[in-house]
Amino acid sequence: MTTIHPQARSPDQPGATPSHNGRPFELDTTRRVALHVAPAAILGSMVLVFLAASHIVPSQYAVFAGLPVYWLVWCLAFPLWVVGRRGLRAMFRSSPQPLGRPAAVGLACLLLPIVIAVPYAALTVLDGGITRIPPAAVAIAAAIAVCNGVGEEVLWRGTYHVAHRGALFAGYVYPAIGFGLWHLAAMPFAATTLPGGHGAYIAGAIALGLMWGWVTRRSGSIRGPVTSHVTLNFFSQLLVWVVLLA
Repeated sequence: MTTIHPQARSPDQPGATPSHNGRPFELDTTRRVALHVAPAAILGSMVLVFLAASHIVPSQYAVFAGLPVYWLVWCLAFPLWVVGRRGLRAMFRSSPQPLGRPAAVGLACLLLPIVIAVPYAALTVLDGGITRIPPAAVAIAAAIAVCNGVGEEVLWRGTYHVAHRGALFAGYVYPAIGFGLWHLAAMPFAATTLPGGHGAYIAGAIALGLMWGWVTRRSGSIRGPVTSHVTLNFFSQLLVWVVLLA
């Protein structure tokens, strides 16, 4: 459980984070250092996990086999250790401004990824791809979307926001970059249909991290980003299955 030390400083200062009851707290040095090195540790460890999985299952399924390790260790256990259950509750709290301010920007940040992905997915599946996706694969796509969308928002948005509220780089920009770069671990085992290939995929992931992070930072909650992320992941997973079953 996280060691929490009440402080007198303002929650708006870097490092001071309001808990669920409004009192600021500060993480200890070990947890702060862990947050700094986490992106590199996640990338390195997941490369090894996916590589090991590729020796057990066909390489095109290595990412599917390795993702549960990412979810359980990095998206669940790590946030629990860093911010504790109180921090998890705080990041899911109800916000009086769920889209942040200005609300139009927040709405755009949540809808733009879906507006782009849904037509692209629709064109693919309507072009005969949907006939190759069995119902079981649709169910798997939905399950992966929920696990990945919720878990990644807890890790990359919620944990860094709770731990570094008020810090523009440490709580917002840095985790968005880390979120994009960690996808490099899956690149040797995953195909992409995006124009521009893997480079465009990484750049797009960083952009998504910045958009979802903006809403988290302005609203104080990851509820909106979770909804957007899960929806985007579902349609993305349908495309993955089209490619796998082609």
